[in-house]
Amino acid sequence: MKQWSILFFFLAISCSGIAQNNLLLTHSDKNGYPGDHHNLKNGSIKLVDNKLNLSLPAGRSIIYKINITPKIKTLILTGELKAEGIISGKANWQNGRISSRFIKSDGKVLLWVPNDQVSGKSTKKMTRIYQVPKGAHALLVEPANFGTAGILHVSNLAVVNAPANLLASPNIDAIPATGLVKERVKASWVDSKLCISINGNGSLQRNIPVKPHWKAVRLSFKTRYSNVVQGNANWKNARISCRFLDSKYKAVGPWPNNYHFTGTQEKWKTYSRTYSIPKDAAFLRIEPGNFGSSGKVEFNDFAVTIAD
Repeated sequence: MKQWSILFFFLAISCSGIAQNNLLLTHSDKNGYPGDHHNLKNGSIKLVDNKLNLSLPAGRSIIYKINITPKIKTLILTGELKAEGIISGKANWQNGRISSRFIKSDGKVLLWVPNDQVSGKSTKKMTRIYQVPKGAHALLVEPANFGTAGILHVSNLAVVNAPANLLASPNIDAIPATGLVKERVKASWVDSKLCISINGNGSLQRNIPVKPHWKAVRLSFKTRYSNVVQGNANWKNARISCRFLDSKYKAVGPWPNNYHFTGTQEKWKTYSRTYSIPKDAAFLRIEPGNFGSSGKVEFNDFAVTIAD
C-alpha cells in the first residue's frame, strides 16, 4: 500500500527534552562520592551537569546504589568509557568496565546485567536499557578498572528512570523528542507524551520492543480530525495500526483491534485500549496515520505503557 513513512534514528536521552534525575547521585555527597566514600586513592571524581566523570587506576572501583521503588520499571544508563593503556588480566572481567547487578533485599545478587567494557587504548559510548526484574531491591552500578595496569576514564555517567511511555525510551529508532517535520507529518513531545499532526496522506511508524514477561500493553491518546475521506480499501482512513512482530519482524498473533476514523470530529475525544501480548512477540509495530484520500488528523497525549 502506498504511504509516506518516516524513519527514526537514535537520539540520546540527554537531548530528549524530558526532565531526568541522575539516580546515581541519590545517596552521594556534593562531590559525587557515594555513601561513606570521600576520596578515591589515586583516582578522581568530578560532577559536570549532574553527571559523573571518573578516573580509575588499576585495581580501583566504586559502587553506587540505586534503591528500587514500585515506580521504577525501566532504567537507562548512559555515558562513555575510555581506556588509557589498560592491560587486561587473565579473567574476562579483568578490564575497564561498568559492572552492574540487581540485588535482593538480603544483598545477594538477583541478576547480573549486560555491561560495557574496554581495554588497551579504546573508547566506547554506552546506552543500556535495564528492565527491573521482579524481586529487585536495588541496582548496584560499579565503575571499575579491574585491569592490571592503565587508567579508566568514565565520562557523563548517568542512570535515569525511563518515562512510562515506551515511545519515549531511547531505543534505536526512537522518535526525536525535539519534534520533526517531514512531508505531511509533524511530531513533538509534551510531558513525555507524543503529539502528532498529519495533514493529508501520511503516517508515523514505530517498533516498540516488548519483553517476554510482559502480559499486555496499553495504548492511550486523544484525537480530533476533519474531512477524512475513505479511500478505495477498508484500511484507507485515519487510523492507528498495531501489529505484534517476532524477533525477525514477522507478524505473530491475530490482528489487534485497531482504531479507525473517517469524516469530521471537531472536539477532542479520549481513547484507551489494552492489548494482550501474544507468544513469541518481540516488538509492537504501531503506526498512527491518515491513509484516506484527504483530510487532517491529530493525535495528542499519545502513549504506550506496560499494563500491569
